Amino acid sequence: TPPPRKLKNIIVSVTIIYVMLPYPTTIQILEVLTMKKTVFTCAMIALTGTAAAAQELQTANEFTVHTDLSSISSTRAFLKEKHKAAKHISVRADIPFDANQGIRLEAGFGRSKKNIINLETDENKLGKTKNVKLPTGVPENRIDLYTGYTYTQTLSDSLNFRVGAGLGFESSKDSIKTTKHTLHSSRQSWLAKVHADLLSQLGNGWYINPWSEVKFDLNSRYKLNTGVTNLKKDINQKTNGWGFGLGANIGKKLGESASIEAGPFYKQRTYKESGEFSVTTKSGDVSLTIPKTSIREYGLRVGIKF
Repeated sequence: TPPPRKLKNIIVSVTIIYVMLPYPTTIQILEVLTMKKTVFTCAMIALTGTAAAAQELQTANEFTVHTDLSSISSTRAFLKEKHKAAKHISVRADIPFDANQGIRLEAGFGRSKKNIINLETDENKLGKTKNVKLPTGVPENRIDLYTGYTYTQTLSDSLNFRVGAGLGFESSKDSIKTTKHTLHSSRQSWLAKVHADLLSQLGNGWYINPWSEVKFDLNSRYKLNTGVTNLKKDINQKTNGWGFGLGANIGKKLGESASIEAGPFYKQRTYKESGEFSVTTKSGDVSLTIPKTSIREYGLRVGIKF
């Protein structure tokens, strides 16, 4: 039987309040996600009129908030970039369709500062080379999005294996300021991702969750504005590549629905050299390529799951 009109009004009111919430601070993120989970469950009660269905959805949905603290280094031709204590926060939702199939949604944002070093000359800790002063403390922002299909197989009472595949988007952008200009470089990638994880219950609320992922670029482009490089046209070149990541989280359940977890991880990303292209400078036409870029990241991931 449908729920009483009073309950419907309460559900509508709570939903309106949720939609009108301001953008959350880092401390408020968990509270907002919890409210979203509750509102979704109440809406299902209104539609189905069955408490059993609502209870099943409440326990099946899985929301995770992770914070990564890592060290990142990258090389491109004779340049090396070292990031200072990179930070990245991500939100993930695993929503099941049935006992095996489901969908995963992810969104993340990262920020760091990096020093640029010339590998062909002597440098010191300040990033200065012979006769050349390279920028330090360059800010870089990163955004990543993903949605994909998941399939979960129960191997035993204490062991679940989950595999998934889907499409994602990654974007990174930095800004190098000079006395007269600001030079912006960015990389935007549409990609396919395959991932897998194993959840093993150890007893007394403890569990271990090793995971891995592989990415393949579908369309990755490197962009550079040329306001301070004497070029008459901005650079926008295709630089497809691939990447992988792996790690393992150890977690502890807190009550019936929440748990905390932490563990190490390692990621590597490679972008191939671009094709040769011609640019026009004040001195004439010049042929260039975007060199191959390799990025390595390792660190600690801390999160809460509910």
